[in-house]
This record gives sequence, structure tokens and C-alpha cells, in this order.
Amino acid sequence: MTRFFLAGSMILAGVVVLSALLRPTSSPAPPLRDAADVRLVKQETDQTHFKQQAQPFFEKYCVSCHGPDKAKAKYRLDNIAGDIAAGDDTVRWEKALEMISLGDMPPEKAAQPTDEDREALSGWIAAELKKIGRGKLDEMLLHPSQGNRVDHDALFSGKHKGPASSPPRLWRLNPHAYAEMLSNDGSGAMLEKLSGHGFKDYASLRADEAFVNAMLATTDMVASHMLGEKVTLVRTGAHGGHSSKLETRRPNQKLAQFYEDDSPTDDHRKQFVVDAFQMVFDHEPSEEEHARYLALFNTGVEAAGHRIGAKTMLRGMMMSPEFIFRMEMGLGEELPDGRRMLSPMELAYAIGFAILDTGPDAELLKAAQKGRLATRQDVERETRRLLAIEEDPRNRIYSMAHKWWTFKPKKARLLRFFQEYFGYTAAVDVFKDNTRTFEGWPRHPKFYVRDADQLVLYAIKQDKQVLEFLLTTDRFFAGYSGPAEQYHEQLARYRAADPEKDRFAKKYQGQIAKGIERPPFKNIGHISSYGLDPSEWSYEPVQPFKQPVPRAGILTHPAWLIAHSGNFDNDIVRRGLWVREHLLAGVVPDLPIGVDAQLSTNPTLTLREKFKLKVYSDECWRCHNKMNPLGYAFEMYNDFGRYRTEFHYDYEGKVIGSRRELTHFQNRAKYATDRNRHEFVITTKPVDTSGKLDGTGDPDLDGDVKDAVDLMHRLGKSDIARQSFIRHAFRYWMGRNETLDDSPTLIAADKAYVESDGSFTELLVSLLTSDSFLYRKETTD
Repeated sequence: MTRFFLAGSMILAGVVVLSALLRPTSSPAPPLRDAADVRLVKQETDQTHFKQQAQPFFEKYCVSCHGPDKAKAKYRLDNIAGDIAAGDDTVRWEKALEMISLGDMPPEKAAQPTDEDREALSGWIAAELKKIGRGKLDEMLLHPSQGNRVDHDALFSGKHKGPASSPPRLWRLNPHAYAEMLSNDGSGAMLEKLSGHGFKDYASLRADEAFVNAMLATTDMVASHMLGEKVTLVRTGAHGGHSSKLETRRPNQKLAQFYEDDSPTDDHRKQFVVDAFQMVFDHEPSEEEHARYLALFNTGVEAAGHRIGAKTMLRGMMMSPEFIFRMEMGLGEELPDGRRMLSPMELAYAIGFAILDTGPDAELLKAAQKGRLATRQDVERETRRLLAIEEDPRNRIYSMAHKWWTFKPKKARLLRFFQEYFGYTAAVDVFKDNTRTFEGWPRHPKFYVRDADQLVLYAIKQDKQVLEFLLTTDRFFAGYSGPAEQYHEQLARYRAADPEKDRFAKKYQGQIAKGIERPPFKNIGHISSYGLDPSEWSYEPVQPFKQPVPRAGILTHPAWLIAHSGNFDNDIVRRGLWVREHLLAGVVPDLPIGVDAQLSTNPTLTLREKFKLKVYSDECWRCHNKMNPLGYAFEMYNDFGRYRTEFHYDYEGKVIGSRRELTHFQNRAKYATDRNRHEFVITTKPVDTSGKLDGTGDPDLDGDVKDAVDLMHRLGKSDIARQSFIRHAFRYWMGRNETLDDSPTLIAADKAYVESDGSFTELLVSLLTSDSFLYRKETTD
């Protein structure tokens, strides 16, 4: 079980340091003034600021569209109250702050304020709203989805020199690392992995009720196992599909023996606390820790007996801050500017959890203990060592049974970054009705996720122009079970198995005897989604293979397309929004309250036609203009990720979803026509994949695009796409959004990536040796 150094004395030291950072400086108190006099001065100051700065700004840039003559979106600024803190016009001021801070207003074609004027006004509005607990811009900026609100050009301009640092923090372990800790004792229990879109491992994310409940359930199972109770976990597939049972292994004998004792003595109880603490934390408890957990144990004993007491104490240990948090307070040397470097042991855990779910390995801990983890050069050495660890071949191969859960690379956080950045693992959350396709929808969309994983791992291994490759490659994996030599190892294991006891060996013994070098499974729906003919495709052992239909990279992969679609149709808004936010560093405001976002339900209209009816003629287009032209390019694929050139509609106007379904209706239509009946007439429309790219800053790349393939090749060459990618890598490994002080870190990471011919390894080394990673300093308002 992974152990923590975050116990008693270290926590106390962190609290002392944090208290010192937060301690107010001594200064003479200002003279007291009459309360009414203070309020009067404040109101005069606010009104002066409003009349001298805000009102002229609105009159020059806003009132022409949001005034008495023309109030677009039913929003006016000519009569807004000047005293924000009075709370009379809070909603209008919050909307003004959002539009001004985002740069979303004034419109692009209108006259624009200077960056200084925009920053000054938005700063004043935010400060005034904060006085009455509104606005919440600062808190909002901490959320993973709000990182792009920091101006992109300013970050990479070189104007901002730092110095960079991160705030002192207790960082909640991500569910994967927590599960690794709990499962390493042989329990087999684990927290449910989080799916969906976006980064999950952020220092600012709190342990909410759902997370705490999940931890409580998990610790209950683990504690039961450790004490000898039988625990069986059942994992059910999506939509009620196949399930599997995970039987727990042998319990801890010492703890189980005590658990079965009907009348333990006080000495036995004390020793039980020591044994349990050593198992959880890998060191003996201090006197204070022993007394605390013994008191918890005794409380449980008095309430419900020694078995419940033992279980309660174990769960308390596994729910303690020492177990579930990473401490990054900055206990190292303090610099003149107030920044403190992470201590060697803090660095060991920070580096370990940056790359491995298991945390620091023995060599990393030894380096910290021996004084060999105190400089930037030491951090680089250990970072490169961990990144150079060779994967166990068995971790790079799926079993012949295609059990997706057996796939677990050692450096899992590298793969998980791409999973969460591209968001393709969310394919498992999108329900698809099997009756909509006649081509054999795979048993589980994790088949596609697994294929996308293989493509990412291939790019990481090649480590050359990683982003451009993942955005533009026409080579995909499909049902890949590993290199030929690894597959031979599988064949040998099955060949040696007893056919009467091993159902796979029994079923495929004939193929094994012939030495067939391909997996024995073929899912027609899985293969046909790539445009392959299932009757000819034979799982080539050399992959990735060249796509037979037009595709370019992860964003044209079935996994990504399914994840960014709806249950029954494409979602051009979600697809376009992803491109705008993740490759163009853009921001799109949330849907305004009260806006009817429903599209036409007419089944004979294409998605583009439905949007024309809804948004082209109203204020919605202001935001949809940033998303729809990008999303339209992906209409060359349906919501199953299959390539298409035409829309086909049946006699009821419903879209026909597959070639097999089309053949079925064509046969029915031919039968009806031969008998002079016309109720099975099929209508056809061409797929319009034209779109528009803007925001790259390169006139040679911006402009009309032909389709998704054209769009991806343009973005693969753009500087802003690469820099957006680096900004997301920063967020993932720093656990927070970037600020202007982090500008040197981002510029250095971009330079390292470019000069190394797109090496992801060099990008990571740059980030993990940066000031943003190494130093801590308390932020001040």
C-alpha cells in the first residue's frame, strides 16, 4: 500500500508555515471616523469612479446597442445604477463584468477599448460586486473550465515576468491514486473512476458529498476485507450489459485474528491500533496518533462492540487527511521574494504523483531522504528517470477476451491526460439505442475508447510532433491486441492450458494449433465503424493501419465523435465548443437564463437547417458563431462516428442510420415501386461539411474549411493550437489554472516542445522543473 509522509509533525509544520504566511503585519490603526461620514465618502467615491470611468466607457462602446433606442437582448446600460454595492442593479452589473472581462463585447466589428481600459473597468466592477458577495469572478477562475479567461496573447507575449509559484495547498488525491492505495493491500476494492469531460484532478476541487460517500463506501469494503469479512464487488456493464465479479483476496492475518477474538484485552486493543496504523501508513504511530485512534476505537467498542470499533477505527484512518491529501505547503528554503521551495519529501510526492498513480517509488523516496532532491537539477534527473521507465509488455496488451479493465499502463497519468484533454472516454456515458443501427453496435463503446488509447500510447512512444500527429494522422488502431511477439506469448499460454477447463483454449484450440496470429474475436459493428469491410478485415498484426475513409486524428475517431454527440444525433455545438476552447484558447459564455434553446423537431431537416431556423436571426448567433462553423465540419460523420456523404430519410422522414438499414429500406422501396405503391420512397440529401476557421492569428490558416479533415490539418499547423495544448498540460500537472505570473513557465514549455520537434517528454520535463511547480507562495488580494 502506498504510504504517506503526511503525518503529525509534517502537518504541524505546514500549519505553522501557513500561519506565518497569513499573519498580518503590525501597523498603526487608522483614526476612527464617524460611520455616516465614511458611508458618505464611499458613495461619493463610487459615483465619481462610475461617472469618470464606467459611464463614459458605456456611452462610447455599449449604449448604441444597449440603450433606449435599441436594447439588444433586452439589456440596457444607459440607465444602470452607479452604486454597485447598493445591490439595485446586481444582475446587470454581473452581465457587464462577464462581457467586458471576456472581451466578448463590444462586437468584433465595433470600436474596441484598450486592454488597459477593459482591465481597469472589469477590475473595479469585480471589486464592488465582491463587497456584497456577488460576481464571484475570482472563485470562478479557479474552476478547470475557466482557464481560458486569462488572455492568451498576454500569456505568450513575454511581457509578464513572474515570478511564478503556486499557492500552499492540501491537494486531494485523485480517485485513481486513492484506488491504487486501497487495492494494493489485496482488497480489490476501488473507487468508481470518474468519466465525463474535463480535468478531474484539481487542487481547488473540494471533496463534495458524492466523493465523500464514495470514499466511505470504499473504506467500508476495504476495512471489511482487512478484518476477514468476505467482500465481493460486482461491476455491471453500461446499460445493463455484461458484469463481472471481483473476489477479494486474503485478509491481513493479524487484524483478522483480533477481529475474531470475542473478548480482547486492553493490551490487545492497543497493539491492534499499532498494527493497523503500520499497515495503513507504513510507520509506527506517535503517542498523539496512537491516543487519538485508540479513543476512536474505544468509542466504537462502547457503542457497538469491538468488531464495529475495529472497523470504525480502520475507516477513520483511511478517511484521515494524512491518507487522502497531498501536502504541498512549501517547507523548503524561503527566497527573498517570499516564495518557498517544496521540501525534498514534498517534491518526492509531487513528482511521484505527477507521473504515477502509485506515488513516489523507493528510489525517489531514497533520493529525498539522502539529500539528493533539493535542486532543480535533482528534480529534472528524477523526472526523466520516471518518464524513461519501460512499460511492462503485459500492461500494453489487452487479453484475448478483450477485458478492457486489464489495461493499466504504469505511467497511467500520461495516458489519462490525453483521455481527459480530448474527452473521448465520455463515449461510455452517451446512450445509443441498438435499434437505430443494423450494423451491430459493439457490446460496449469502451472498444472504441480502447482503440483511441492505443493511438495515444503510440504517439507518446514515438514522441515526435505528438499533438500534430494526434490531430492529423490517418492511421488508427482497431481491435489491437499488441505486437506479434506478445500475441505469441498469449498463444503459448492458451496452448498450455487444459482445454476442458479453459473455455477460450477449448473454443479456439483449432486456431491456436494452426498458429493464427490474430485475436479470435471480430465485432462487425466495431470494424464497420472505421469504414472497413468485416468480410475482408483480418486484424492486421501491424498497426496502426491506414484509414480507408477520410479521417484525421482523434477528433475524427469514433470514440471522440460518440463522446461529443447526443443520444440520437450529432452535436455540432459541443464539437465546435471543444475546438474553440481546447485548440483556439477561446471562451464562450454560458447559456443565458431564459433563452429557449430548443431546435425544430422536423426529422426531414438537417442539423444545419435546424440551426438556421433558430439562431441565425436572433442574438444567439453571437455565441453560436464561435462554435457552429467549427462543428459543421464534423457532419461528415454521424453520431456513431461512421463516415457518410449523404443523409437518407425513410418514408416517415426519419434519418436512416446505417448502410444495412439503407439496404433494407431500398429493398422495401423497390418492392413497393414494382407494385405501383409509393409509401416507401427514400429521400436523399447531400451532407454539407463546409465550415469556417477563425482565431488562429494566421491569415493563411483562417477562412473557409472544406470538412473536418481540412480543419484538423490547418489546426495541426497552428501556433495557437499548440499553445492551447500546452496551457491544458499546465493545468493538468499543476492542478490549477494558469495566471499571468505563469507566463515564463508557459513560454519555456512551448520553447522546449518546439525545439525538441514536438517531444511530449521535453514538455513535461519543462513543466515539472518550472517555478510554478517547485515554489509555493500565499496569494494576497
